[in-house]
Amino acid sequence: MPLSSGLDLIFHVLLHLFETLKLLGVSQRIILSPLLRASKFNPYKVFKRITASRAIFTPFWTAVIPIMESLTIDKLVIDKAWIDTFNDGPYTSLIMVSYLLDKMGLTHEYLLEEPFTLSLKSGDNKKKKELQAALEAIDAEEITQPPLSICWTTPAGRCTSFALRTTNDLTEKVVSKVNFWSYDFGSHRVARCKNTTTLMDSASKRGALFLQQGSWVGSTLGEQEWSWCPKDPSNPDSKDGFLDIRSKKKGKYAPEIRRRAAMKACLVQMVSDKKGAQAPALTLFRYFKDTESEFRGLMSWKLSGKDKKEPEFTDTGEPFDDDQRDDDVARELKGLHLTWTYEAPEGRKVKRDPTKRFVIQWGDPRASEETEKECFETLKIYFDNCCIASGPREVQWNNIKEEHDKFWNAACKVWKGHPMVTHKPHDRSNN
Repeated sequence: MPLSSGLDLIFHVLLHLFETLKLLGVSQRIILSPLLRASKFNPYKVFKRITASRAIFTPFWTAVIPIMESLTIDKLVIDKAWIDTFNDGPYTSLIMVSYLLDKMGLTHEYLLEEPFTLSLKSGDNKKKKELQAALEAIDAEEITQPPLSICWTTPAGRCTSFALRTTNDLTEKVVSKVNFWSYDFGSHRVARCKNTTTLMDSASKRGALFLQQGSWVGSTLGEQEWSWCPKDPSNPDSKDGFLDIRSKKKGKYAPEIRRRAAMKACLVQMVSDKKGAQAPALTLFRYFKDTESEFRGLMSWKLSGKDKKEPEFTDTGEPFDDDQRDDDVARELKGLHLTWTYEAPEGRKVKRDPTKRFVIQWGDPRASEETEKECFETLKIYFDNCCIASGPREVQWNNIKEEHDKFWNAACKVWKGHPMVTHKPHDRSNN
């Protein structure tokens, strides 16, 4: 059937449908609203184009346009809130590290001298108590006022920062009424609106989602362990929420919490590594383009580790394996790591994405003003070739550079001397 004939058939069916509804006294909006809200596509432009030149379709157009416009504007605002935060700021823990240090009256220099200061699982017991007290004091802070608001009002931040910033933006701007709640998955937090079903998940590969029921695909966290379960109308004891469907805690609901509690949970998780590792001090660049997100370019400060690289090992003749062995040695070095991932050779199974890195260290007797210049040249090479596109990367770098410089300046004082690139990635695999 030709497209024009098919469309004409649809016009007449809908026209008779609405005429029948009118005779029955049924509001067209009552029928259209749930149908359109359940739709997975944006039909506004389609209906406008179809009906613009057809005066005969005026009853339908009069009923559908206000609903379409409301839904379309809301969707645009929701998408923009997610994309703006994602593209304007990297995923980073540096802001939260500074927040906790300030709460404890400590400096970045002190953190470099005592790398486990921000750890509830290792380090000095006195500092653990001070850290615990700083975390408990969050209960008395106002989420919308400094210093706590600093953790989420800028585009840069962790998953909770992302959820709070986007939902706050939507609360102020979106057309329809929103009612966002945060949910704590233990190692990750998201926000979901109970009115619009909008899900704000910083790990989404598809941007903002509308989640009415079930789990969602496209998360960088891998296979989802959580599923949204609506309340069962026939069971007064049931409740809606995110249900654990795969992990060891299968069958338990994720805690439903408000904004301040979500931020506290994020900070607690950051300093509670089970193996007692230092609190992460990292920045991961990200970019959402077209319909998919990209994470590329990880800068991380390793505050404890080896001062120098072990002597080079003997190559085995397997380029990919030797590259990874070389990287495994380099990852233990203390200093600033500039890393990126690449694809493993076809057919090779790996436990983690293959990684390459530059490592900048301080305190090397060979370091000089010339090696410091080389460090800045290396940073430029890294930014231009190993990270996301230059436009969004520059924006994100500008939004986090002040925090990064606090570590850089502290390293120059505590680790002493000029910085030096002590490790460069080999290219045995030609990647």
